[in-house]
Amino acid sequence: MTLWIAIILAVSVGGWLIRYLSDNHGWSGTDPLEREAPGGGPLPHRGAPEYWAGLGEIRTLEDAGRVLRELSGQEPKPYASIEFGRSRNEACLSVMTASAAARSWVYGLQECLGPGLVAYAGAESSLGRSSVWHREVVVGPGRDQFAIVEHAGTDACNYGMAMEDILAKLKSFDERYGIRIREASWDSVGFDLVRRPDDIPAFCAELYEFCPDVVDQGVDSMEALEELVREDGYIVL
Repeated sequence: MTLWIAIILAVSVGGWLIRYLSDNHGWSGTDPLEREAPGGGPLPHRGAPEYWAGLGEIRTLEDAGRVLRELSGQEPKPYASIEFGRSRNEACLSVMTASAAARSWVYGLQECLGPGLVAYAGAESSLGRSSVWHREVVVGPGRDQFAIVEHAGTDACNYGMAMEDILAKLKSFDERYGIRIREASWDSVGFDLVRRPDDIPAFCAELYEFCPDVVDQGVDSMEALEELVREDGYIVL
């Protein structure tokens, strides 16, 4: 009798956990990249360049939801997660995908979104599977790319900085070099540099002064940061 009670409890807890992950993180127990398209059959494009080329302008959040559904095979969640799902931004729509795919989807979405909409890679989670990381791909309203930081609730309270400080620095970078914000969460923001700084060591020193984690918890040395800026131009603070 005790064994049967234990089995029943285990099944009940397992079912609750799956429902919780589905409701809070958009997870159904399978990798989103392995799912079928709505109505059956394999997802045909995975956000390939030819898909974006034929898509046209995405003008409304409803249209964006249809695209997210096509890309992921999921019904978009009516929110974006903030701080590991402790809170939600219900102005946005989101789906989960493997982290490796998230940024490429964001690049495609950003090229196709009409005025008044923004897209970004948001909260990341292993969903209990340490070898497979997944990330939200989010679309929401916004006059410009800086709305992404507001949607994600990004701050740096561990360094005594609020969201306004982060926005001021990002806008300064944008004025000097041009940036394209691609990802944001409650404790990080990632962007492409449109133009490389003339003085890369000075720029990297500015990055490190503003966010020491870019080296200390990132690339490990100023030399590596300079090479990253020079060769790749993608920065995560």
